[in-house]
Amino acid sequence: MSGLFKAISRQRSQVDMVKSGREPILAQYSKRQLDKSGVYGNLSPMEENLLADLWERFLDALDTPLAAVPSDAIVLPIEYDDEADRKRAQHTQDTAPFEVFEGCMFNETVADKCTQLGIVSEAGADGELVPPYESQISDETLGSALWAVVREDHPDVLLLRFLRARKWDVDKAFKMAVAAIKWRVHERVEEIIWYGDIHNDASLMWKGVSYAHGKDRLGQPIVWSGSCLHHQKDQSYPQLKRYLIWMMETLRTLLVTPVERVCLIMDLSDHSNANMDWPFVKTFIKFLEAYYPECLGLCVVYNGPWWFSGV
Repeated sequence: MSGLFKAISRQRSQVDMVKSGREPILAQYSKRQLDKSGVYGNLSPMEENLLADLWERFLDALDTPLAAVPSDAIVLPIEYDDEADRKRAQHTQDTAPFEVFEGCMFNETVADKCTQLGIVSEAGADGELVPPYESQISDETLGSALWAVVREDHPDVLLLRFLRARKWDVDKAFKMAVAAIKWRVHERVEEIIWYGDIHNDASLMWKGVSYAHGKDRLGQPIVWSGSCLHHQKDQSYPQLKRYLIWMMETLRTLLVTPVERVCLIMDLSDHSNANMDWPFVKTFIKFLEAYYPECLGLCVVYNGPWWFSGV
């Protein structure tokens, strides 16, 4: 578990960058006042110039094929084969189905469950709950992919995340941002957003493994996560990864400048080894570090076991 907390510590070190002069997060909580340094609308002249330099890099490369644009390497959190994992999960569902949680069967989606319960109000001509996916990325250039990534964010807010994460080094921020764009294309994030929660694993949604509710002292949305509800065997890795991406993209819609981060409360009440899922932990940490930088304001671990005191 020490790796989890070291990674969270690295994320917080980015949040509390000394170079930007930002006040430590705990001091902000004590004062109930959010430090807006380095965020959109509160930039110093130097930070504005660095943002302009980063935009210049992007504008110069907009018509370049995305694959040809220099970037950081896309590192997958764990070695996996999505297609093979999906086939194994489908085989289990077809040949040895089992209940995961309150009537939710293994590999059953929210769409499946809604149809069973008769709570779907409308459906398309072929019974689909959402119109077939249509990509908004018109070609394979960086420019087309970039605007699909911006979505609800202000474009400057998006690029500033990568600048702060790389301590205002324009070249490093550019390569990090392009890698994140390439990763989104690889993981078909746009399609996940299109279909929303209807393709999520039903048991993950029904159990309420994580959800957003309320705001903290700084106005940051609070994400609650109860580890005792999670078991690795209850869902396939592709479904777990999809759920995590869907959750992060959903939380993006709750962030309004100058509040650009969330507060995560990890409730470890009744946590046991059976709830530990290292592939999920590695995936979550990698997403925060590389693909959703500057999104975590504070992580609170509540009611951890005695052995957490040594971490």
